[in-house]
Amino acid sequence: MQKLELLAQFIKLYGDKINPNLISIKYCQTQETALMEMFFSTPPQLPVITNLNFITGGIETDEDGIEKNLPYLDPDADI
Repeated sequence: MQKLELLAQFIKLYGDKINPNLISIKYCQTQETALMEMFFSTPPQLPVITNLNFITGGIETDEDGIEKNLPYLDPDADI
């Protein structure tokens, strides 16, 4: 799984609006899924993981008339 640390960028954008107990925000990606992983300094210090697969790039209708979501987060792209 590839991971990209984003906390510094979030602090730059949002400053003191970021929870001071937040010590890590990572975008995580595999071939099948994209996740956001957050760690806080306060107990229980377990990661808060959010699946990002609900983010889509629109809807496509195939030749049978079946609609499917187009992935917005491309698992083949470098994070």
